Amino acid sequence: MAAAILSVDAHRSTAKLARDMAEAMRTRAVIEQAKGMLIADDRISADAAFERLVRVSQETNTKLRDVARRLVEERTKPA
Repeated sequence: MAAAILSVDAHRSTAKLARDMAEAMRTRAVIEQAKGMLIADDRISADAAFERLVRVSQETNTKLRDVARRLVEERTKPA
């Protein structure tokens, strides 16, 4: 019985880790997309683009991923 409980706990932990990793990869992709937009539009370096996203995040007390997501959504919505 104890082995079965441990097995279920291990499975749940592994599943949660997989979900967290998938979310982290989606978040990273959005941040990289936002950086790319800033680099292309404003002709700045990747570091400067990231710093700008971080600065906006801090100034607005908004998570970096949400700042990036908003930028991407605003720049890709239909005209």
